[in-house]
Amino acid sequence: MKTLIGKGKTSEVFLENQWAFKQYDEHHPISYIQEEMRINHVISTQTALPICPLLPTQNPYILQMKYLGNETLTHRMLNRHPNVIEDLIDLQLSVYHYQELPLHNIHERYHRRISSSVILTNQEKTFALGVLADLPFQPTLTHMDFHPGNILYHENQYWIIDWVNAGLANPLLCVARTYILLHYHALRRSQKYLTVLSKRTGWTKELIRKAAVIQAADRIMESDDPDEIKFMKNYILEVSGHEK
Repeated sequence: MKTLIGKGKTSEVFLENQWAFKQYDEHHPISYIQEEMRINHVISTQTALPICPLLPTQNPYILQMKYLGNETLTHRMLNRHPNVIEDLIDLQLSVYHYQELPLHNIHERYHRRISSSVILTNQEKTFALGVLADLPFQPTLTHMDFHPGNILYHENQYWIIDWVNAGLANPLLCVARTYILLHYHALRRSQKYLTVLSKRTGWTKELIRKAAVIQAADRIMESDDPDEIKFMKNYILEVSGHEK
């Protein structure tokens, strides 16, 4: 029996016979699905990270993977498990051990997206692109959507899922996305994240907050939630005001 267990903007995830199946809308470009498979293969074969390999099926719009349950790090946060922020940071920093994998330059992707946006204002574009230009590229593996909902806890270990946006970048670009999402959804958790991460890495809180402008701009382009869009716009305005 097929059971729906997850739904995103472009795909749904079903459980059937203890396997999970990610099914894309048939309007979704096949080339994007093939690229997701390629990224997953590179990371699952060239790193020791806890990632579940994606398997092709007879249907090019459906990918198969091991079912890892439904307990996310978000659930563990809500259930007040201890040290969840520390677990999040430990797992995130483990990703940044890997360099020079055959993946795309994320800085170039963000520059194209922001500079060509018809949603962002000219002021938002200019400031976000300036922050991006000040962030030197590094050929470091980054997940680029690293948040508690993309971390599963199964059989006494964490698994990182949804690597579709992964590539090479300065890790601060990835950290900034984690921070801005936590800042919007869980303010107190975001402040602990900033404090612990800063102590672990030496990156200042101000540096992380400034890098998050890039991700706030990206969320404005992605989101269809008016409240989130307003939040992200205010965030950019606040940080840009402090830069004057």
